[in-house]
Amino acid sequence: MFQSIKSRLFALLLLSGLTSITLFLVSFYYIQKNQNELSDINRRIDKVYNLMLRDIKVTRDFFSNETINSNYFKTGKSIFLEKHKQIGSEIRNLLLSLSEEKGLDPVLNDKCEMAIAQFKIYSKMFDSIVFKINIRGFKDHRLEGRMRTLAHNLEDLSDELGPDNILKLRKHEKDFIIRQDEIYISKFHAQANAIKKELASKPLTRERKKYILENLIGYESKFDSLSLYDKLIGLKNQGGLKIQIDRQAEITETTLQSAHTLAAEQGQAALTKIWRLSVFFWLLIVLLGIFVSLVLSSKLSLSVISLKQHITEFVESDFTKRTILPIKNSTYEVDVLTNHFSVLEQHIVNQMRTLRVKNKELEMFIYRASHDIKTPLSSIVKTFDRIKADTTNKKNIEDLTRAGNTIEALTDIIEELSIVMSLKTNEVDVNEIDPLELTKKCINGFQASPGFENIVFRTNVQMTNAFYSDKRFIKIILRNLIENSIKYQNPARKNPFIDISFEEFENQMVKITVSDNGIGIKKDLQKNIFDIFFRANDSVKGNGLGLYIAQNALQKLQGAIKVKSEEGVGTGFVIYLPDAARKTNHAQRIIENKSVFPSREEFALDYL
Repeated sequence: MFQSIKSRLFALLLLSGLTSITLFLVSFYYIQKNQNELSDINRRIDKVYNLMLRDIKVTRDFFSNETINSNYFKTGKSIFLEKHKQIGSEIRNLLLSLSEEKGLDPVLNDKCEMAIAQFKIYSKMFDSIVFKINIRGFKDHRLEGRMRTLAHNLEDLSDELGPDNILKLRKHEKDFIIRQDEIYISKFHAQANAIKKELASKPLTRERKKYILENLIGYESKFDSLSLYDKLIGLKNQGGLKIQIDRQAEITETTLQSAHTLAAEQGQAALTKIWRLSVFFWLLIVLLGIFVSLVLSSKLSLSVISLKQHITEFVESDFTKRTILPIKNSTYEVDVLTNHFSVLEQHIVNQMRTLRVKNKELEMFIYRASHDIKTPLSSIVKTFDRIKADTTNKKNIEDLTRAGNTIEALTDIIEELSIVMSLKTNEVDVNEIDPLELTKKCINGFQASPGFENIVFRTNVQMTNAFYSDKRFIKIILRNLIENSIKYQNPARKNPFIDISFEEFENQMVKITVSDNGIGIKKDLQKNIFDIFFRANDSVKGNGLGLYIAQNALQKLQGAIKVKSEEGVGTGFVIYLPDAARKTNHAQRIIENKSVFPSREEFALDYL
């Protein structure tokens, strides 16, 4: 009957579950009996609090959206005002029902009445600011619309008033609307007065001057009214009614939060005694269930533990050593799983053998390609150079140069693919490494690179113990990271730098950091930077193999790497390596101690 772990555990869980449910239902009856009334009060207060937060958001959305929405001032309709009206009605009804609640604690009752008073103040202030916003208007509507009409009339008179005068007047108006600085009001009136004086001396008819003055004075008047309403409302400078309503919203929110907290505390105090008794009995059941589970699980897990040991041996042998488990004629889940593992094990061993053969063929192909193609490519480049030297046609020289550069780039790709294959086939050769000397050699290798002379290199080694690893792989990683920092330096920087540091890290690890203040990497591209042939920036010459090669070298050393970059600020790579001399099985140590790495979710390359 019980041929699976699930069925065996189910029988155990069923017994303990039925007992727990029975006890829970009895306890729940008594808890629910005393909890309903207080829970209802808590729910209503909590709903009022959440509605108030929603209303604050709605009013802020109104200020952010409708005050710059021409359609609102045209139609007078706003979805945010409708929501505010609906929410306000719900809040008032809930607060009123709470204030009329019989048997409510006097302190809590006072809190509810205070919340009603504060919300009324808040609602009146909001209605006041909306009223003034409606008067002020926006663009072609209301007060601002009338002011703009007069301004456009003056612009039509620019031939008589002078276009520069009108432009200055409009500029002061716009500067005030944008910056809300009263100095622009003074400048506006000073410019208007200057126009009036100039107008008085112009040879125009009395009717024409009167018409112009009417528009100018009207424009001034509407501008003064607009500036007054902007100050009263205070949307742009966070003053006036806007800051007052924000403060009132905070006071109302605090009052409601205080009422909510008080109600919760009173409810919790009333239920504590009942909960203590219930928890006591529940703990007895849980302890009994744990004891029985431990006894039964020890018997159930014997076959699982045995299978785990065989799987672990197989994995640690790099999927090459078969455990040769016997095939059992059984329907028990673990026996079926063991049989399937035995079949899967043989399949994996066969696949690994096939992969090794394929890898060997690929290695031979890359070797032959790099050997057989590089020589004719070099000959082609030399031929291009000779033809270019004998050619005087500028267009032909440019074409030959581009073709030669393309062939050189292809040669570089072939060489770097050879490095990748070399990394995959070479075994790790552990020796003591001098971090400072190795870093200097890597840096000196780029002296001929463009922009090298502008960069300040800073190396910091903080290690008390000797560092053991494969010098070849460490050099490949450092060279590619340093080369990228040189290539992608920010030409706008006055003091470009590249920092390289080595330090000992917890759990016998070595931490290497390479950081710069270059152009940085876009956030959405960072997840792809280790892909083969991927380039984050097409403006810099490259083939997209550098970080891919560094990744392959890091895989051989069983390390981990994370990148932190911000476009326009710079890029930093942090590498974590095992100190191979102090722990032979460093691959297993990294896998089993993942907690040693901070911010694991940021790793571009995970544990390998």
